[in-house]
Amino acid sequence: MKILIGIALGFCLTILLFILLANIPSYVGPPFDVDKIDIVNIYEYRSDYEKKNNEISDDQPIYRMVGEEARSFLKEIRPNFKFAEVSYPKLIYSIEIKEEDAYYLGKIYPGLGTIEIDDYCGKLTGKSKEIASSLYTKYRNENGTRLTLIQIQSAVNALESKNKATIDNLIENEYKELKLKVNEKLSLLIKNEIYNNYNEEDFEKYYKKDDWGTPFNVDYTTNLTGLSESLSNSLSKFSIAVWSSGPNGIDERCLGDDIPWPASSEY
Repeated sequence: MKILIGIALGFCLTILLFILLANIPSYVGPPFDVDKIDIVNIYEYRSDYEKKNNEISDDQPIYRMVGEEARSFLKEIRPNFKFAEVSYPKLIYSIEIKEEDAYYLGKIYPGLGTIEIDDYCGKLTGKSKEIASSLYTKYRNENGTRLTLIQIQSAVNALESKNKATIDNLIENEYKELKLKVNEKLSLLIKNEIYNNYNEEDFEKYYKKDDWGTPFNVDYTTNLTGLSESLSNSLSKFSIAVWSSGPNGIDERCLGDDIPWPASSEY
């Protein structure tokens, strides 16, 4: 009897082991030879149908790697079998890979730190994860900064409507005796008239600085020069302009990577 029970248990364990092994995904490597990679380009997300030709794009990527740097990026990616189980975040980048005469297009999900190329799913590690994280941080800061600029503009709209006057006149009439810069006068006006329930620390954190921690720039629109016609027309709808110095933290007077407030809530 004990022998029969032992045989039955052994049989059951064998079946269970077979089931477990059957459910372990087999290794699926990348569709290319990493050691033969020439170029890796990362773009803002583009759907597959936008890639018109089977060749490397002429568009300017947001990040480009050539030669050993490109190969190193892909060597630091390991298989990720749980990728399909995770819901995709909103932010997606397109990745374009050139291997000798072959070309591949995939997607990077920087919020998850994952990459998808054809049937291959990978997890970013090391330098590849660092690059994806920096792109994600830049995206998050840009969007957070734009939202704050919209809130500042809404406050300016409210002030102009309430007082039946343009914001430049309000600034000068209210604080003409104070020797302050125009950005400091605007902050005082918004703080006192709109956000007086905020303490100074929170107001400075959420309304005086961008998401990189750099104070917003403010000036009269008539002082801004060298702008494109469309940007000039957009900013001239107000007597002042408010903008962020962008990722590089350098005030380029609404040029370069600066982020000006919108003409309307266009973001």
